[in-house]
Amino acid sequence: MSRIFEKFMTDYKSIKGIFVVAAVVVVVVFVVVVLLLLLLLLLLLLLVYVFVVTVVVIVFLRFCLKYIIWH
Repeated sequence: MSRIFEKFMTDYKSIKGIFVVAAVVVVVVFVVVVLLLLLLLLLLLLLVYVFVVTVVVIVFLRFCLKYIIWH
């Protein structure tokens, strides 16, 4: 009886080890995906910032040129 219980406990420990490894893999994948999404969001914000600055500079330069031409 104790042999059966001992075998069950060793099987349980190996299964528990597999679950721990699987949980660590899932957590690592989740962290990597979240970091990649944050990086993508940062790049998107940078693109929006560059676009807005470009539009503002173009509008300002057009205003300046119109002012110089008309005065």
